[in-house]
Amino acid sequence: MKEQIRREIKYLALAIIFAIGIICSLYLLPDSSDPFCEIDCSDNDYKETFGINHGWYGIIIFTILWFLSVYLFLCPEDCKSYRRIKLILTGATSFGAGLAVYFLYLQQFVLKEYCIYCLIIDIGLLVCFGIIILMEDRKLLLLLSDGKSL
Repeated sequence: MKEQIRREIKYLALAIIFAIGIICSLYLLPDSSDPFCEIDCSDNDYKETFGINHGWYGIIIFTILWFLSVYLFLCPEDCKSYRRIKLILTGATSFGAGLAVYFLYLQQFVLKEYCIYCLIIDIGLLVCFGIIILMEDRKLLLLLSDGKSL
């Protein structure tokens, strides 16, 4: 029972952070104006990847991650797709944490200025990565330490 509560807290926390990521990504869209952000992102070369604004990437990716975390929150552990969805969520969050480190590097050393929404998104992804690593299911850790396959 204690493990189930731990799992529910984990995925609820992830869902909340991903929802915050969606909201912050809305402010990164080109047409949005915000009185809290003092940086004009239209001036730098790092606002887009493949001609698409990073806000759109954030909205799409955080929405998918939100749905996955809500699914894992609601789905019982013995569900067939639980492990697969969990692996996708873990991989995507790990990749996102790596990108967050890169974007933090860009803000600090290349642009030499910070966007409040980018900081919230980047720190949120790093926190999500920490939650996934630190609150990993004990059953999975035992399986991996014994050398058994999933």
